[in-house]
Amino acid sequence: MNQLPEDYLPVLQEAVEKSASSIVITDADGRILYVNPQFTRATGYSREEAIGQNPRILKSGYTPPEKYRELWQTISGGQTWRGEFHNKRKDGSLFWETAVITPVRDANGRITHYLAVKDDVTQSRQTRRELEERNRQLEAVNQILQTIVTTLDLERILQLIADKIHELLKAPAASIWLIDRQTGSLVCRSAAGPYRELLVGRELPPGKGISGQAVARGQTINEPNLQNNPRYARGAENKAGVKMRSALFVPLPTVNGVSGLITLGSPEPERFREEDVVLAEAIAAAAGGAIEQARLHQQLRRQYKTEKEMKTRLAQAEKLAAIGELTAGITHELNNPLTAITLYSQLLERKTGDQKERSILQKIRAQAQRASRIVRRLLDFAR
Repeated sequence: MNQLPEDYLPVLQEAVEKSASSIVITDADGRILYVNPQFTRATGYSREEAIGQNPRILKSGYTPPEKYRELWQTISGGQTWRGEFHNKRKDGSLFWETAVITPVRDANGRITHYLAVKDDVTQSRQTRRELEERNRQLEAVNQILQTIVTTLDLERILQLIADKIHELLKAPAASIWLIDRQTGSLVCRSAAGPYRELLVGRELPPGKGISGQAVARGQTINEPNLQNNPRYARGAENKAGVKMRSALFVPLPTVNGVSGLITLGSPEPERFREEDVVLAEAIAAAAGGAIEQARLHQQLRRQYKTEKEMKTRLAQAEKLAAIGELTAGITHELNNPLTAITLYSQLLERKTGDQKERSILQKIRAQAQRASRIVRRLLDFAR
């Protein structure tokens, strides 16, 4: 093994002391013999508190026992171990650190010490987790966009948005409200979460509550404490028996203004962060146009149905008018010969003295009169 000249030792000591990584040296039994200043900064333990202790003083209970077994099997076998720990500082706060632990041997090859070089990766893990979460959210938003642009079914679009935003932002109450174009009221058209049945169908008069304020302004309102806001409408909350502490009110923008809003509620105060607002507004921006198109499609379908029904009724009326004209013509044509039959049968009846003939003529006259009555009824129907 190559040995450094003695004049290098102060340089090596200075490098270890100034290292941005935590450096720990233990004996073969795991007792701490040395820690550098970065260890103290990272863990909160002074050098005096750490020396003589076992590194288990940092155990949080969140690192699986199997990892420690693997660690000792590796380093006691003379191999270098690399991994991560979820450790606990002196003040009780948790942190993540990567570690490279290497056995140190003497001239006879016997393991006498262990050298650990560790780096706090809490922030990088948090950043990575946030990026993964953001990617998951963006993927979900993309799924929403792909779905809502391929359908004009308004109810499907509304429920999809409510379900997805409930899932993404983990809000107990998520709902979609649309402005009724006749009354101007806000009507809850879809919702997700345990309060769905209480919310769907509810109606708020124009401008009422924080929802009405958000719609009137056309701006998102992130209310950290609902109970302190006098504009908060507590109708559904009173029925549910649960107090909402914070809420997010996000308008649905359209070319001509605002068509409604997305609302999110939570029993936790100050629940919604700035990134939640950004995500909700992104979904609202995409959803606003799709909802407006679906509403227009729905309106056109109703108009088409009404026009089709009117055309059907008009066609039926025209058919009845034609039948009336035909019936009037037929009754006129039938009435003349029936009148003649009635008159001639009366004349013949008076002239004949044969009783059998009189009986036949009476029957002819009776049937002619019956036919005349039928013709008059047809004429009345035609009118």
